[in-house]
Amino acid sequence: MTTKLTGEIASYAELIGAAKDDARVLAKMQASPHFREQAPFLDPDSGATWIVVESASDGVRMQFRDGALAKASFEVAGSAHLDAHGEAEHLISGLDLSTASKEAVVEQLGAPAKRGRTSLQYVIDGVTLTVAFLNDRVRAVTVSDGKR
Repeated sequence: MTTKLTGEIASYAELIGAAKDDARVLAKMQASPHFREQAPFLDPDSGATWIVVESASDGVRMQFRDGALAKASFEVAGSAHLDAHGEAEHLISGLDLSTASKEAVVEQLGAPAKRGRTSLQYVIDGVTLTVAFLNDRVRAVTVSDGKR
């Protein structure tokens, strides 16, 4: 059971709340030539302005709310919009997300703070970690500020 995030996802978790032009965020974006920024959009319910920066071929999406990183997501199984992240076994140390079941995630991370029909949610290191499943296999993993 873990109480601290380790692996590649931890480096993104540390950036939650950082500005889009923060040098650490820019370094993540510059690590792949495939990152593309989408046009900003206004959420009519919250009034927040969102910007999505993603690398479809790397399976990574960063979402910025009012200029600050609110979510970083990694596709493990791949989707219609993003390919599978090429190194899912390195996202969370000690857990190969490309083959992990719900039971394996709970064994590694412990009891979730919230359990949904298709997801497990943890609060670790001050961020929310959500593991989404499809047919009992990890589909995607997200670190966020826990807000909508």
